[in-house]
Amino acid sequence: MPDIGNFCTSKDKVTINPEKSEILTIKGNSPGSIYLNGAPVKHSTEVKHLGIIRTPKNNLNTDHRLKTARQTIYALLGPVLHARKGFSPVVALKLWNTYAIPRALYGVEILKVTKGDIE
Repeated sequence: MPDIGNFCTSKDKVTINPEKSEILTIKGNSPGSIYLNGAPVKHSTEVKHLGIIRTPKNNLNTDHRLKTARQTIYALLGPVLHARKGFSPVVALKLWNTYAIPRALYGVEILKVTKGDIE
């Protein structure tokens, strides 16, 4: 696997930093030590990939997704604006549907959703 990574990155003139890389074992035993450019790559129990936290069971972390939606709205509103101070409910709903919902749902289609997550 690292040979394929080295080949593809050298072809595309991209380098992978082994200090920032992590290995997540999904099925089976740990593959042992893996090295990139002579440096060991660390094993981890959860990995963040494109903003999505991945675990070996690939479960949906609903609390993290809701937290992301809330952070998006707070970032848009800023410290001065609040929903109660001259902010119409129509505008608040439009912001929620346009910005917060897509951020909350980003990557959910590839995660395994359980019945407990829905309830």
